[in-house]
Amino acid sequence: MNKTKYLSAVLSVFLAAGCTQTGAAVNERTVTVSAESIVNMKFTEDELNETYDDATAEHIRLNGSDVTSDGKGAVCKDTSVTITKGGTYVFSGSWDEGQIIVDSEDETIVHLVLNGVSIESTSGPAVYVRNAEETVLTVLTGTTNTITASGENEDEKKGGIYAKDDLAVNGGGNLDITAGDGDGIHAGDELKLINAILSIQADSDGMDVNEGLAVKDCILTLKAGKDGIKAGDTDDSGNDIPADIEISGGVIKVTAEDDGIQTTGNLTAENCELNTEAGGGHENAQPHTNEMTHGLFSGSGNENRLESNSGSLFPQGRPGEWQEGSEGESEKQRPGFGMMPEMNGEWPEMGGEMPEMNGERPEMNGEMPERNGMSQEAQEENNSSSDTETDETETSAGIKADGSILLAGTTVSIDSADDAINADGDLTVNSGTFTILAGDDGMHADKQMTIHSGEITMNSCYEGLEAKNLTINDGMIVIIAKDDGINTVDGDANTGEFEDDGSMLTINGGSITVTADGDGIDCNGSGVMNGGSVIVYGPVTNANSAMDYNGTFVINGGTLIAAGSSGMAAVPSENSKVNVIAIGITNSSGKIEVKDSSGKTAAEFESDRTFSDLIIASEAFKTGSTYTITQGSQTLGEVTISETVSYVNRNAGSGMGGGLRPGGFQEGNREQWNANRKQDMQQNPDSGSKTDEGSEDSGTSENFSETKPL
Repeated sequence: MNKTKYLSAVLSVFLAAGCTQTGAAVNERTVTVSAESIVNMKFTEDELNETYDDATAEHIRLNGSDVTSDGKGAVCKDTSVTITKGGTYVFSGSWDEGQIIVDSEDETIVHLVLNGVSIESTSGPAVYVRNAEETVLTVLTGTTNTITASGENEDEKKGGIYAKDDLAVNGGGNLDITAGDGDGIHAGDELKLINAILSIQADSDGMDVNEGLAVKDCILTLKAGKDGIKAGDTDDSGNDIPADIEISGGVIKVTAEDDGIQTTGNLTAENCELNTEAGGGHENAQPHTNEMTHGLFSGSGNENRLESNSGSLFPQGRPGEWQEGSEGESEKQRPGFGMMPEMNGEWPEMGGEMPEMNGERPEMNGEMPERNGMSQEAQEENNSSSDTETDETETSAGIKADGSILLAGTTVSIDSADDAINADGDLTVNSGTFTILAGDDGMHADKQMTIHSGEITMNSCYEGLEAKNLTINDGMIVIIAKDDGINTVDGDANTGEFEDDGSMLTINGGSITVTADGDGIDCNGSGVMNGGSVIVYGPVTNANSAMDYNGTFVINGGTLIAAGSSGMAAVPSENSKVNVIAIGITNSSGKIEVKDSSGKTAAEFESDRTFSDLIIASEAFKTGSTYTITQGSQTLGEVTISETVSYVNRNAGSGMGGGLRPGGFQEGNREQWNANRKQDMQQNPDSGSKTDEGSEDSGTSENFSETKPL
């Protein structure tokens, strides 16, 4: 993405919209990460010590099939060396077939030093800690060391390095681990990595830790058949035992078939670089069944996208340009989310019968007609198998925590088949740079998500930011989503589809650009905007809108520009402090300008994407002032602001022109519309529970679903 072009586009829009004061407010909210570490790592002197006393150390020399020692703490055999007491043991040379076994009853640390070794084992782990107070493995700086392991040992353990107890790895040398069976490194208790340079290729997990992982200033490269990094265990009842991951400094690169980094506890990372590819990347995402179409058009999302008026889905030069260059299909070729397809160019009369398809009316004998050559039975089997596969398949998230995630000063690059970053608890971004490709959510938190600052670019995702409560204090955020761009929802709320579920979106500052095929901003609860600037390039289909909310959406400060379809368009709440102009658009080609009485441009907007409804909320709009809306040489209308929400070329309800849906919010009051809609559904469950009939003049389809994907 061209950042210079993006910045220029954003500045031109928002400066024209008169948001200089908002920009100042945003700068005041900039969060500086404290120099004090946010992680809570604690290392002992032994764990940090990379040196040893050569005179007191026991030296073990590997030579093909032979092994010798100059001390008495190690028992040497042809294919094994067993450490029986604490002390320092220095290994050098090559071993064709053998294992280092630690089995010490001492309370003294066992210090293993690798000084340029190559060890192969076909009988389980090459390094196996059966029993020890703690084992410290030092890879000497300036040396290259390799471990290759397969099979399992007499204790049925497998992997490259397997420790039942605490394990620490330090040193500036290179250690390459290949585990044909099992994990690259497994620690039954804690694993601590300090200044280590590790390259791991494992059939199972790259690293599997039961009680917690601490990584400080390491360079790690992992390729895993399952999870890249995994922390946590289960008790006798199968319940997860929380284990935390803490990362400070360094670079971690993970390629994993399942999750990139995954923990049953909390994850904290600061001043580091994290690169993960999970599940084959976002192009390998499981199909999404869109709730609005009741599974009729399930898929990854690409097939539901429509072309813009310029013929391509994401026009060149617009912020957040689509990276893959994929093109959507025209409206007549493929219906969008929640829409019934056009048939022979006309919208059907919905009088209780199925419309004719290609000139023939199907026999209604209890079965749906074939779609795309697939019978109802095949469709149900396909949908069922897809759902089952999704439920039973391991997740493939970039970073996943059953607890909370805290990121500060991180450079993160993720390409994942599922969520890029997922927290079952809270997700906090203090600062950093994030580049995300996700098959599902870009960032997800079941509870609170807080973005204090940072640069977040989601070049592809199903949904962008999703949380129960989402707060954006500052930062530059670009989202390209196949469904909703920003979504707040309480997954545990027992509410109806049009009821406020109590979730909350709060925007205090920052620069946010959303391109969405679903709702640009979707609040299943309420939203408030106190500052910052937001541009929404919303959906081109009438089943979604640039902004949607069930409670209220109040704008107290900042600038919001939201363009999308008119079928379900909403406007901010009337008790907003910032004035809003809602504009109906018949032709989305060309720049739209809002000019004051002196002819000065107060706001402007241009998009190559098709839209029929444009909402502009700006602190530049003053009560009592008159504004003229132009598009090129054409004047669209004129308005004198007397109320919070003013309308040009559209009514106070949803859509353009003279028609309103049943229960339409006549005064632009979204919450009242929801209440009316709910009442209408209760009184007329058969006719109104799934569809509404709109006016032909409203610019909407006559049949659409309000059911929103969460």
